[in-house]
Amino acid sequence: MTNVSVIDIRECACYAVDMAIDERQLYRYIGQQLRDRRVTLQLTQQQVAREIGVERTSITNIESGHQKLPFSMLYELCDVLGMDVRKVLPAVSDIRATAEEEVIHIDGRATRVPSRTASFVRTMLEDRKRDS
Repeated sequence: MTNVSVIDIRECACYAVDMAIDERQLYRYIGQQLRDRRVTLQLTQQQVAREIGVERTSITNIESGHQKLPFSMLYELCDVLGMDVRKVLPAVSDIRATAEEEVIHIDGRATRVPSRTASFVRTMLEDRKRDS
């Protein structure tokens, strides 16, 4: 697991955690697998969308990795595309988080940011503690 710094702005704390996966890579990987299969079957995004009852733009966003799809929708897509859902999911080693990014917690919500941004926030927190 990659060691990633986590900054909690609400608590003015900085600590390290193990971050196993990069969600952006996960959804991009899944989207690419679905797109490749759709293209192989010569189906349009509109046809697939109609089959599972969503808008074409949802299929576009899923295939590009911009939309997090619920597991139920993943199973529906795999069924429409004649795929085993296990073939769509990547190995953890393919989606491991990199050390170049860090996680910042703002109001209890984790946000991945470039290390330089996390460093800036860390400095701001230190200044805030010193001024308090």
